[in-house]
Amino acid sequence: MTLPEKKIHLFETIVSWDGETGGKITIKNFPQIRIDSPKEWGGRSLSYCPDQLFTSSIAGCLLETFIYIKNKMKINLLELKVPLQLTIRQARDGYHAERIEGKIEATVAKGEKEKAQTCAELAEEYCHLIRLVKKAIPVEIAFKVTEA
Repeated sequence: MTLPEKKIHLFETIVSWDGETGGKITIKNFPQIRIDSPKEWGGRSLSYCPDQLFTSSIAGCLLETFIYIKNKMKINLLELKVPLQLTIRQARDGYHAERIEGKIEATVAKGEKEKAQTCAELAEEYCHLIRLVKKAIPVEIAFKVTEA
């Protein structure tokens, strides 16, 4: 697979405290996102926990990488979902991310199952957030490809 020309991309965000147990995420040109900790972590559970957004970012990276590759491979994609779970363990020295488990679930047109399976494998290989996280904790991504 050929990737576009090498470029540096910079992503910026500002997170501001809300004066209570959460905050707001500001990203230029987009609506703000509120965050808060779960009640069991001393928060109010009023909005997304940063761990949920982190997990969503990883799943989103897999999804968007799959879409990029399926366009290159000209796969007729009918449905795509990426359920993902991050396990956090509490220890004496704080919380630890322990593992990530997920699945790329794709439904494709008849006769494209093998290509879509390859696409899912490449999506895991090329997703930069999966690459980053794999350096720190175990990551297991399964693939479920069906034809309609």
